[in-house]
Amino acid sequence: MKIFVTILLLSQLVFAQSDSLFFNYVIPHDGDSLQTDRVRLGAGISDTAAAVSINDSLVTVYPSGGFVDLLYLQPGWNRFVLKAVTDSATITDTLSIYRIPPIEELPEIPTTFGKEKLLPETDIIYY
Repeated sequence: MKIFVTILLLSQLVFAQSDSLFFNYVIPHDGDSLQTDRVRLGAGISDTAAAVSINDSLVTVYPSGGFVDLLYLQPGWNRFVLKAVTDSATITDTLSIYRIPPIEELPEIPTTFGKEKLLPETDIIYY
């Protein structure tokens, strides 16, 4: 019975520690839609000793727990996987940002009318 209780308490302790490790997003938020081709990520991690990576690229975590990075966006959905690792826990989160596709520029073509389009082909009958 003591072994079961000890294992249960240890599992709750590990669970509590992993719950205390979390990301805090300042900007942008998951599901945001943007028209720019890049955005500055401003976020924080609850444990300042954590090693944080975005898409497997390490970022600097400041003493406050904050970190920043420049995210480049392609038209459509962009997914960024954030991972934080400490001695006792590892968490991952996915940040999805939608980039609104840019409006395609069309070549400037002047409007013209042909003489054959200015007059009707048959007589118009009014009732």
